[in-house]
Amino acid sequence: MAFARLFIKILSVLLAVFLVVGLLLPSSATVERARTIAAPPESVFPHLNDLQAFRTWSPWSDIDPQTQWTFNGPRQGVGAEMNWRSNHPEVGNGGMRILRSEPPQRVEMQLSFDGQGGGSARFHLEPDADGTRVRWQFHSEFGWNLPGRYFGLMLDTVLGPFFEKGLDSLAQQVENRSKQGR
Repeated sequence: MAFARLFIKILSVLLAVFLVVGLLLPSSATVERARTIAAPPESVFPHLNDLQAFRTWSPWSDIDPQTQWTFNGPRQGVGAEMNWRSNHPEVGNGGMRILRSEPPQRVEMQLSFDGQGGGSARFHLEPDADGTRVRWQFHSEFGWNLPGRYFGLMLDTVLGPFFEKGLDSLAQQVENRSKQGR
């Protein structure tokens, strides 16, 4: 009986610490990666503004070739939607929709991940001496979701390498097309 009381006290203290620390953690997280692509913004922008083109360089597309993709609305620009379904845990199910499109400078999207909340993604294109500097940002709000706040601490570590791979793939695609004169 004494062991059970001690166990309950220890468990209560651990739960209280989890709650207090969780409340002190940031209620949002942002991940950002950037890369320079040897092409003008006008050559890069269509790959971001067209979700069918986006799918071809997305770092998640290669993970599960069995992913089912559906597209709704216009092919590009505001209102374009892409949804995916996958049994692979790194891909899962979700959707994205373009909310803002400013050629050739910016594309903003809303993302939703079934059972995991959502967030917003932004692509900023800035001309520089070597071509176009592309910044890819993802932002998620956790509110009072304490497990989400803990996950937010790892978000950069989890998503960052995917963003880097995606930007490398985007650069390869755009630069190859530029060399071919398309």
